[in-house]
Amino acid sequence: MRHFLSFVVLSASGIAACAASLTADSKISDVTVYQDRAIVTRSAEVKLADGEQQVVFAGLPDGLDENSVRARGTGSGFKILGVEIRRDFKKVADSEELKVLRDQVKALQFQTQDLDDERNMLSQKQNLLDRLSNKLGGDEKHPLTVTEIKGMTDYYGEQNATIKTRLRAIERSRDDLNRQIGDLNKQIATLAQPGSPDKRSVVVTVSAEAAVSAELQVDYLIHGCSWQPQYDVHYQTGEKNLALTVYGVIRQSSGEDWDGVKVTLSTARPQQGTSLPDLAKWTLNVSTPQPPASAMAPMKEGALSITGGTVRTWGGNEIRGNSFSAGSGGVVNYSGAISAGSLMVENQALFQTADVVTQGFSAVYKVPTTVSVPSDGQPHRCTISIMELAAEQSYASTPKLNPGAFVKAKVKNANAAPLLPGQLNVFMGNDFVGSARLALIGPEGVFDLFLGKDDTIKAQRQDKTRKEETSGVFTKSKIVKMGYTIELENFQSKDVTVSLKDQIPVSQNEKIKVTYKSNMKVSEENKETGELTWDLAIPAKKKVTVDVDFQVECPPDITVSGL
Repeated sequence: MRHFLSFVVLSASGIAACAASLTADSKISDVTVYQDRAIVTRSAEVKLADGEQQVVFAGLPDGLDENSVRARGTGSGFKILGVEIRRDFKKVADSEELKVLRDQVKALQFQTQDLDDERNMLSQKQNLLDRLSNKLGGDEKHPLTVTEIKGMTDYYGEQNATIKTRLRAIERSRDDLNRQIGDLNKQIATLAQPGSPDKRSVVVTVSAEAAVSAELQVDYLIHGCSWQPQYDVHYQTGEKNLALTVYGVIRQSSGEDWDGVKVTLSTARPQQGTSLPDLAKWTLNVSTPQPPASAMAPMKEGALSITGGTVRTWGGNEIRGNSFSAGSGGVVNYSGAISAGSLMVENQALFQTADVVTQGFSAVYKVPTTVSVPSDGQPHRCTISIMELAAEQSYASTPKLNPGAFVKAKVKNANAAPLLPGQLNVFMGNDFVGSARLALIGPEGVFDLFLGKDDTIKAQRQDKTRKEETSGVFTKSKIVKMGYTIELENFQSKDVTVSLKDQIPVSQNEKIKVTYKSNMKVSEENKETGELTWDLAIPAKKKVTVDVDFQVECPPDITVSGL
């Protein structure tokens, strides 16, 4: 009787345990996407009974980081006691289609075996014929006649040709059978391992003082997720402002779709773990001066550069701007208050933006609308912000490389966070001009943006005739005279300013001397690269001609390379 009562008590407790477990109807509500992972939040409204019970969040991806799982709740009258992670293994049914495919593979394998047997038999026959061919002449006791030798030779040749032809056919048949077997095995693998992988369940144990409704959330880290910024610039020639749209391009193959979720994009690199790291050794040494930075290369069509501001360290990267500095611990200090949605910078209105939170070395963008991102690994764009920025328009031309003039705008970043490096798509009116790469721009940072070619400014370059002569009475010198003419014409009804660039050769040997002259005043000369810059004002409907002459002088016995 004691054993029977024990069995009843155990059975009753088992039934109670089953009754106290409920599966939550959870959905993904929030996702924070980093550069190589994401933190996913699942939320569920549950009705808790009095006492201890388990709430199961089922259908979570198998690749979640178990050490990252956290549970929290909103409401009163209950408390969370613990969290457990379980793996739900999928069951693969041996379908009739699988059986048919396996039978087909077995039949093809039998055919392959038959071909192998025939190939071995033909190889043995070939060896026998080879041995017999060595005795075509017979022996001394039984010499063969010419007719017999001819008959055996003909027979050997015919049999040898037949065997080789059949062996080649066997190899082709085996290759075809192996391809068929491979295709069938792929189908079998697809059916035996369907698209639904193993899943995880998170079991949250809670204790309620009485029946109560509660909102529970489960957070977990998942890999296979990333994001990067992308930009669209829309500009109309002659306008004082341009529109900059900042996107976040999200990719994820986590194994679950994100449908209508709140997304936060972060540049931080989270580190998992609960233990406090040890302090690294703090050493002192004699400071070694760093070599000066090399000069920047000339800007090419479609390139971006920053023309003003200071350089600061931001997590090991360079930032060009003029309204921030590095404080203690490497935290970036911004001047002024950050207020998303109401920021005004020199009459530059912020129309739509994500909330921006700066945290040490990172920037966090809270996307203002919900986002849907399927688990397909494909890029999906969401809008981070839309800004109208003041653009100071000018023109730039390097006719030696590309005839014509290009629209250049000096732009100031009015965003409360830096513009991260990313692809930049440029539109002039409704026309797509091209793509470029945006460098890292700090808050309030000023940068130059090329917006495509303008056909209302014409630029043509013409080389002058090359001349060589010798000068000097006692000390002879060889002189090479060269030059070019650049004609700029303004077809617009207003005056324009063009930054014109060209060059002269630079000597790498003290015996070679280069001198030049220009009919227009040079605004800037780079002695190291030979680049010349003219800032030219071109009246409406007028032409301006730049004339450059240079000469290269060297001893007559020297051959100069590069001319």
